[in-house]
Amino acid sequence: YLSHLELVRVFIRAFNRSGINLVYSKGFHPMPKLSFAYALPVGTESMEETVDIEFTNDKSPSRLMEELNCQLPKGIAVTSVKELPPGQKRAKLEESHFLITLNGIRLERQLAEKFVKSKYFPIKKITRKGERVINARALVKTLDLVSPNSIRLVLKHGEGPELKPMDIVRGVFSLSENQWHRMKIIKTAQVLSHPSCD
Repeated sequence: YLSHLELVRVFIRAFNRSGINLVYSKGFHPMPKLSFAYALPVGTESMEETVDIEFTNDKSPSRLMEELNCQLPKGIAVTSVKELPPGQKRAKLEESHFLITLNGIRLERQLAEKFVKSKYFPIKKITRKGERVINARALVKTLDLVSPNSIRLVLKHGEGPELKPMDIVRGVFSLSENQWHRMKIIKTAQVLSHPSCD
């Protein structure tokens, strides 16, 4: 139940307590060079996230992981650290995989099949600038019912506007507010593309 900004602060605090010096951006409001590949929606559990971090200390990947895990709160753990060679661009997020369960709600398979066969499926997204209609079908690689109340969803990430998994499932199955509040979402995996060095 951490927002994206709160998760960023958790890592900044862990670095500070570990005595690891983060590299800051230039300008009037310097910020640590720490960025996640995906802004995880509040209420979504995740088994795999990727964060790019720049720091000045001379630490081995294994030592860095050990020191950070001593400072991170329960439920958040660094599982691997990779040092990027100079000039290599950050990895780009291609796909996010989710397992979504709705306790006590039976989902209609024909609605899932109708969505998969469609080419255009409009879903309204409310933003600070107002209401926007987005084609949810273009964002979904796969949507499968794995049980009467569980969905395996794979989202594609591109340059355009995106939708949260909750919004897509709510739209596809026409869920009421009471129903979608019982949705449990776990991000199970992600697929990254790794650009070569310049």
